Amino acid sequence: EKVVNLGGIEGAVIAMHTHTAHVGVQQYACRMLMNLISSSNDNQVKLAQFGGIDVIVVAMQSHSDNQEVQVCGITVLRLIAEVEANRKMVGQAGGIDSVVISMKTFPEHVDIQLQAARALINICGPDKCKLKGISVGAAKVLVAAMQHFVHDVEMQAYAAWALVVLTDSVASCQVKVAASGGLEAVVAAMSAYPDNDDIQNYCTWALANMSENPNNQVEVVMCGGIEVAIKAMKSCLSNPDVQLFACSTMASLCRKHAYVKRRVIAAKGGCSPAER
Repeated sequence: EKVVNLGGIEGAVIAMHTHTAHVGVQQYACRMLMNLISSSNDNQVKLAQFGGIDVIVVAMQSHSDNQEVQVCGITVLRLIAEVEANRKMVGQAGGIDSVVISMKTFPEHVDIQLQAARALINICGPDKCKLKGISVGAAKVLVAAMQHFVHDVEMQAYAAWALVVLTDSVASCQVKVAASGGLEAVVAAMSAYPDNDDIQNYCTWALANMSENPNNQVEVVMCGGIEVAIKAMKSCLSNPDVQLFACSTMASLCRKHAYVKRRVIAAKGGCSPAER
C-alpha cells in the first residue's frame, strides 16, 4: 500500500509511456503493476484511471515477441477486468486483440495460453466484448489451446469457461463458437475427464449455451453431445450445476427437431421430455 500511496501506479504508467521501446522497462513495470493490483479492486480501478490499460496494450504490441511482457501484460489485463466497469474499457483499448494475438503467436506457451483464457473470461462479459472476441478469433485460439494442451486439466477448465462466456446469450456468438470447433472441444474434454467436476461443469454449461441455438442442434447430436451430457448427469450426480446444464441441453434439443428428439430419447439413460 505504501508504494501505491506514494504514486507507484502512476509512476509505472508514466515510465511505460515514456520508454515504450525499452523492453526492460516494460517487463519490470508490467510485473510491478501486476503485483500491485493482484488483490485490490481499488488499485485495479486506479490503474485504469491512470491510463494503465493503454500502456499495457502498447507494451504487448511493441514487444510481441517477448514472452515475459506477454505473460505479465495479459495478467494485468485479466486483473483490471475483474472490475466490471473496466471490461468495456479493456475491450475498446485493444485488450482483446492483444490477448488473442499473443495466443496465436505463442501456441505452445502454456502460461500465456492459460492466462489468456482467464483474461478472456473476465474481459468478454459485456456483449460488445463477446462480439469483438469472436471477430478477432478468440474462439479459434481457445479451441486450439484445448486441443494442444489436452492433458492439462487447468487449461481444459479455463478454456471451456471462456467458451461459456463467449456463448452466453448472443446467438451469433453461439453459432460462431460452434463453427470454430467449440462443440467438438467441449465434448472431447468431457469424454477425457468424466470425473472432473470443474471440466464437466464448464463444458456442460458451454454445451447448454450452444444448444440453445437451433442452428447448432443437429451438430450437437452428431458430435456426441447427448451422450456426454447424460454421462455427466450420472458421473456428477451431486453437482447441481452439471445437472442443470445437462437438462438444459436436453430441453433445447427436444424442443423443435424431431430427429434430435428421437436421438435424445434413444440415448442410453435418456428419457422423453414428458418424463422429466
